[in-house]
Amino acid sequence: MSVLASIPQEVLEHVAFFAATDNFLGPPHGLVALLMVDRRTHAALSMSTNPYFWSRIFAYKFDLPCSTHRPSERSLGPSEICEEFKLRCTLLQRIRRRTDCLATSYTLSPTHRDALRSILWMAYLMMLENNGKNDKQLRDYAGFDAW
Repeated sequence: MSVLASIPQEVLEHVAFFAATDNFLGPPHGLVALLMVDRRTHAALSMSTNPYFWSRIFAYKFDLPCSTHRPSERSLGPSEICEEFKLRCTLLQRIRRRTDCLATSYTLSPTHRDALRSILWMAYLMMLENNGKNDKQLRDYAGFDAW
């Protein structure tokens, strides 16, 4: 039995939040090892079972979408924020690898064109709702200026 099995859920979440936010830039790489410890820990911290925890990580690393600031619009729930978090982390890693910006317009397949459109659209939306965090993620982590 893992030592983490005896730790209360609240304490485990606090430790996991610290591991996820130890480095502001990029995806929460510090959380990967913790999620792989055992089934109980994974179940307690996974996106599907604990979207509120992942929403807190999102709020730490990114500026919240504009709709959460306006009371007249439908607010995003924790599960929608988790999906947005996964999408942003994936696209930031693709931007950082820079493989999508090297293809010429003649060699773009429809699938690659859709992926490139998704990357550029997300970067545009992140800058529209930027309060400082999104800009740091795009420039400092992903290196979007090099595109």
